[in-house]
Amino acid sequence: MKIKDNFLRFALLFLVALSLVLSYLIWMSPITFTDSKEENETEKVTAQINSKSATEIYLPSKVIWHKEEKLMSSRENLLNLLQSELIKGTFQTLNFVSDNPADYQKILQETKGVELDYPSHFRLGDYLNIFDIEMSFKNTAYEDINFNKLFLDMDNDVLYVMEDATFKVYETSMKVNQKAINNLLSAKENTFLPVSIGHENFPTHYYVETDFSLPKYSYILGTQPYTTFTTAFFKDSQNLTINDNGSELLYFNNTGESLAIVNSTGKVIYNGKVTPTTDEERNFSVYRKSFPFISAIATQLGNLRYFTEDSGTLSFNTYVEGYPLFSEDSKGQVKIKFTGENAIEIATNVQSIQIPIPAEENVSVENTSQMLESLLSLGADKEKIFDFEIGYSWQKFSETTQAIDLTPTWFINYDNVWLAKDDLVKRLGGEN
Repeated sequence: MKIKDNFLRFALLFLVALSLVLSYLIWMSPITFTDSKEENETEKVTAQINSKSATEIYLPSKVIWHKEEKLMSSRENLLNLLQSELIKGTFQTLNFVSDNPADYQKILQETKGVELDYPSHFRLGDYLNIFDIEMSFKNTAYEDINFNKLFLDMDNDVLYVMEDATFKVYETSMKVNQKAINNLLSAKENTFLPVSIGHENFPTHYYVETDFSLPKYSYILGTQPYTTFTTAFFKDSQNLTINDNGSELLYFNNTGESLAIVNSTGKVIYNGKVTPTTDEERNFSVYRKSFPFISAIATQLGNLRYFTEDSGTLSFNTYVEGYPLFSEDSKGQVKIKFTGENAIEIATNVQSIQIPIPAEENVSVENTSQMLESLLSLGADKEKIFDFEIGYSWQKFSETTQAIDLTPTWFINYDNVWLAKDDLVKRLGGEN
């Protein structure tokens, strides 16, 4: 065991040293901005190779298998395969069913089938467009409805489209390959957590019924060249003025675009405008407006996927083994905010996780009821708890600044701010 530990330590130090050398070579290379047609074409080809598809970025985050008991999984490969089967299905006209909370709960508690969930509401028209699913409507406004859950009622061949905030339920007849879907869910490599729904405090949230454990991860950090962001965000990235005032490095052009990189934290803040050129583009949702920006950097920053939308601000988080990563200073995250006359602000960070370091440690995570009860007992305001998610916390590595630990824990959206449970406990005056 001692030999193995020494080997892992040596491998870690070697990887850190290699990362430092490569970072030095990148940063010492001269950065030039030119109108060369050849370089423009090279950048375009590179961007196309590195860009991610909308089906990857806007993939649902959870599947709940409704059998005699309810089982939840965040396994990305399973979600991809289930989504692929859904795409092959056929669907008829979508009809409004109910906005009665009792009807909503009855479907979720009593119906047998498969449920695909988003961590926040999503626009149905964008979902159908992204995944190339055909569905008819009694009126075109149905495309603008928001939803959180897609429920495949296997017994009655019905797809329910459901929104938590309003308890609205829509339905359409469907034909899908139920055998293929059941085979995917029954695969040996899948792991599920038993869950329940309909609790008094948060009736539309699934509670994990038992304590569970998830692996702890460690990663070598990567620092993206600044050109990653200027190329991805600026409409004209070839004619930029650069100003370094000591606290931040500022890039800007004569069209009003700017990008600031905070030296102390690595945080990146871009400000510009979305300029639609057609009537269709003018009617694009925030999801479609965001996609070109997020697609251009999703690969470089890790496995970025849609997380939440709130008042025109979209959050995209790096996902680690199916769970979102949370951090300070937008590390491993991207926030895109739309305001005013097509103004856009993007916040992210030059640092991202790159190379995994072998680890064999599992961390115990408490069940949902226990987590919530402990917070409420400390005086947490139930009305300020808007959401909660299992995720990974970005923590400094004990031996080097070039690596981090990712530790699984509960994250709570408390008063519109996502906090790790331990941090919220401290805010409430409790002890870890």
